[in-house]
Amino acid sequence: MNYISCMLTCYWIVWLERHSELSCCVSEVCLSRAFIAGFCGETEEDHLQIVSLLREVRYNVGFLFAYSMRKKTHAYHCLQDDVPGEVKQLIRVFREEAASLNLGWLEVCSGALWEE
Repeated sequence: MNYISCMLTCYWIVWLERHSELSCCVSEVCLSRAFIAGFCGETEEDHLQIVSLLREVRYNVGFLFAYSMRKKTHAYHCLQDDVPGEVKQLIRVFREEAASLNLGWLEVCSGALWEE
C-alpha cells in the first residue's frame, strides 16, 4: 500500500466515524471538507476511494483542488506530478451530491458552527 492509499484509508475511517457520531447527535448536520485530488502517486483506486467518500458522507460545502506543483514545496523538488488532469476532477462529483443535499436547506433557519 502506498502512502496516499494509507492516508486515504485513515481519513476514510475517521470521517465515517465522525459523520456517524454527528448524525446521531444532530439530525441536520452540515459538513465541509477540503480535498486535494491527484497528488503525486495517487492511483485510480485512490481517486475512486475519495469519490466514494464524497458520495457516502455527502458534504454540504467542499473546497476541492487539483494538485499542482509549487516551486517552493518539497513535492516540487522530490516528486513527479504523474497524475493526468482528468483524474483530478472531483468538483463534478461534489456538486452532484451537494446540490441534492442542500436543496433541503432552502428556507430553513438554523445556526451552528463546529470546528476542530
